[in-house]
Formats: sequence, structure tokens, C-alpha cells
Amino acid sequence: MHRHARALKYNYNPAQLRDEIGRWTDTGAGQRVRLTSSDTPRLGPRSKLAIAIEAARHAIKLFRDRNLLRDMFGQKEGTVAYTEVNEVAIYGISSDSPEFRDRDVVAAERLRGDLIAKYPDDMARENVGQRPNDAVFHAETTTLLRAARENGGSLAGQSLEVHVDRPMCSSCDRILPLVGLELGDPTVTFIGPSRVPKTMRGGVWVK
Repeated sequence: MHRHARALKYNYNPAQLRDEIGRWTDTGAGQRVRLTSSDTPRLGPRSKLAIAIEAARHAIKLFRDRNLLRDMFGQKEGTVAYTEVNEVAIYGISSDSPEFRDRDVVAAERLRGDLIAKYPDDMARENVGQRPNDAVFHAETTTLLRAARENGGSLAGQSLEVHVDRPMCSSCDRILPLVGLELGDPTVTFIGPSRVPKTMRGGVWVK
């Protein structure tokens, strides 16, 4: 009932087409989100990072609203991440979201198998569904996998900022640098609610 009410509120159309990386194909969503003057942060000298963070927060909010990713009290359901590759907006979600597609499941399971084979000391081998293996089903990894698909299967040579609306968990902290290696070793900076950047490259966190 509450999801139906929210659908009416946000003019949700279940027939509206979306592609496999979450873009609304008939509304232009998937293009880069730009702030209006009223949304731009009032910080005196506006740093590029501060403006990028505000734009990403706005994009994530719109994505949540369009996809009804809130409970009946308006609280966030799951985690949403946002990045851009080749000037295309990419949204990633955790596997508990209804927006997590079959293609995402296949990609996450394949990645998990590759990581276990290559990094057995870092991954759980007995029960493959336990931590830290669960990181491959989290929004951060989903975003990178979807971005790689948009970029022809690899993120080699890319520098990305991934904005996430929940703090990074311990599993992601441990496994994401290895995920980066598997996807071509891009330089990726993650920015969560604390707004403190955390960058990985070469299979390690560099700052």
C-alpha cells in the first residue's frame, strides 16, 4: 500500500523503460545531473569537490525517488551509489534492492568466483556467502561493474568518483581494491556521507 502511495506521489510509471545500468531510457536520466543555482552549495569559494558531492547527492535522491527506494516512513532502503563514466551517469545498488537485476547477480557471482581463485587469503573459501565476500553484492561494487559494462568491459585508465549514501562497510573496505584490480585497475575515489574521500589504486588504498 505505501509503495503504491509513493508511486502516485512521484508519478511512477511501471511501463517506463530502463536499461541494465538503471537509466530511464525515455526521460534522459542517465545523463549527467547538473545543479541549479539554488542547489549549489553556499561555501564561499566553491571547491570542485564540494560541488561534485552536492550534484551526486541530488542525483542519488532523484534515483531513490524514481525507484521508490524508501520505506513507508521515508527512510532509505538499501544503499545507492553514483558515478559517471564517459559522461554517462551510473547508479549502483545493493542486492537487497528491487533494482538489482539478474545481470547484476550473474556479474557479482562471477566476480566473487574470480576473487576467490586469485586471492584465497583475502576471500572466504568455505562459505562463499559470508564476509567479506558479500562486498561483491554491495552498491559500490555494483556501480563499478555497471560502469565497466558501459565502458566496454573494463575500467582500465579511468579515474572515477563513486558517491555512496551510506558509510562503507568493513567487507568493502577489504575487498574493493581487489575488485578494482579485476576491472582494469582504475583510480577510484569513494565519497560517503562523511564527505571524506577514500581512494584506491594498484590493489590498495592510497589515501
